[in-house]
Amino acid sequence: MKNLAKLNYATKFALVAFLAIAVQLVAGHSKVGAVASCPAAPYGTVTQTLPVPTAGNYMVWARILRSDATNNSFVLKIDNTCYTVTATDANWDWVSSTTASVPLTAGSHNIVLLGTQPNVGVDRLIFTPAGSGACTPTGLGDNCVPSGPAPVVDVTAPSSFDDARNAYTLKAHATIGSGSVDQVTFKIDSGAATAAATSTGSGNYTLSFDFSNTTTYPNRSIHTITAVADGNGQSTSSDAVTFYVNRSFKQADLDQDGCVDAADHSTLILPTVYGKDPSTLTDPVQKRANLNGDNIIDAGDNSIMILPNVYNHQLGSAVACTGPV
Repeated sequence: MKNLAKLNYATKFALVAFLAIAVQLVAGHSKVGAVASCPAAPYGTVTQTLPVPTAGNYMVWARILRSDATNNSFVLKIDNTCYTVTATDANWDWVSSTTASVPLTAGSHNIVLLGTQPNVGVDRLIFTPAGSGACTPTGLGDNCVPSGPAPVVDVTAPSSFDDARNAYTLKAHATIGSGSVDQVTFKIDSGAATAAATSTGSGNYTLSFDFSNTTTYPNRSIHTITAVADGNGQSTSSDAVTFYVNRSFKQADLDQDGCVDAADHSTLILPTVYGKDPSTLTDPVQKRANLNGDNIIDAGDNSIMILPNVYNHQLGSAVACTGPV
């Protein structure tokens, strides 16, 4: 493998936030796929650590120069899986795949180039997230390399173990050292639902999200939300925030005066209410006391009403209240 060990791979690996398109990543004798076992490397190896900020499927670009039509490939080992990368041109050329990608978790990954054929040159590797957008490396590939620092993003609403009801405004704050934040996207449950947020200025982003689908977001279910910020050709994910979808919280204001308070609790524990099937009650205020919808007004409903972020609070707010608002 020509000059492989002499290349400065500390600067030859890059991670960018665009979809790479084009030619060919082959494995073994098939078009796409992993090599059954990693081969020996009689022409040397180069090892590097690749930091991956966001879990996902990645395309792999390699800038490669073949010696001839026979000596035209090298083996790329990503953690414990090996791929054969084959040059398709007699000149320095970028090769990748439009039909396959490599799944990578967030964190550090071990990358090893295995020299399996003589006089094959490898100049650079670029890993690009599969998905929307496109970046085809040209020349040395600098057009696909991040041009500045990565953005920083945090979810600001909901807070951890907060509750969301049918309609909820998701909020995030994103900044970047230089350049600009191109987009902030919210992901619900690791991408089960995604949507782009609207900038409200000063690095703040909001998205009104509807949790009314009771199949996807049943009452009293637990979910996670993550914000992803794009900028300078890079993507950064926030820490995941865990939250409840709990439509019962709003219902806990039995008398609908805007505050879950002692008056509501007194109604729930009335002997003529507590322990009853709500269908047997005629008073609409008392019927609402079945907060969890299990057709019996009991300790489960009481536990919802006395939650610290429910009892003595204005609905949809962290502001405490002592009476009607």
